[in-house]
Amino acid sequence: MIRDWLERLCAYWKASRRNQIIVAASCAVLFAIVLGGVALANRGGASNTSSTSNSSNGIPASTAPIHVPGGPDASTPQAVATSTPLPTKPVNKATIGGTEAGFTAVYGKPTGTGTDSGNNLPTVTYKGTGPIGSITIELDSTRRYVVGVVVSAQQSTPWDATTVNAIYPHYAPANASYDQARSITNGSNQDVGLFLTGHSRLLASTLPASVFTDNQGQAVASGTFSIEIYYINGSNGTLAYAVSLRLGDQPVSPAG
Repeated sequence: MIRDWLERLCAYWKASRRNQIIVAASCAVLFAIVLGGVALANRGGASNTSSTSNSSNGIPASTAPIHVPGGPDASTPQAVATSTPLPTKPVNKATIGGTEAGFTAVYGKPTGTGTDSGNNLPTVTYKGTGPIGSITIELDSTRRYVVGVVVSAQQSTPWDATTVNAIYPHYAPANASYDQARSITNGSNQDVGLFLTGHSRLLASTLPASVFTDNQGQAVASGTFSIEIYYINGSNGTLAYAVSLRLGDQPVSPAG
């Protein structure tokens, strides 16, 4: 999603990697980032709070590779009671498959709007808080629901493993299940990120089956969505600058 935007963001982090890693190594700053992630969890709503309660795993900031072995609660996704019917239209939440109104309710007035040159779909950008610099969403052609989300770090303040695990679940549907994470590599066979496939009965019930496709336009299971975490070049997978989510099974990582 928004590939050109991601490539520009990737270039920025490459150009100033030394300063970013120096800043990230500051314990005080990293401690503030973690606190900001906790604040974001509270802001994101009670439906997602439980997903991040064990996200730190005791990992010292900036030293351990980012690792999401299947995402939050991957082994035991909560079943939806058959007596409670699922919604049949997009839910006003600030999540993938949610609505523009859901994001505006959380983040306030957008800071910009545009059009994705790759697919001519409308985009909306919001200012973030704490460890989040900005949130850009991409909407379907009728602006009914969100087909993609890109969340970026504050400039010169990259994310460590603790922060990443505190952020990305808040933009996914509650109670989603996840497949095992896979490495994303570039042409030199270097790890440039992580790719995670999620599954949500809520998305399957609220969105058309036609929106769930892969990069070749082939249908995938309804309710499928993708998450990508982008590493900072040269950080050996310990620091990230952005995360994206998209409906379907569609990796769109910059070449790195």
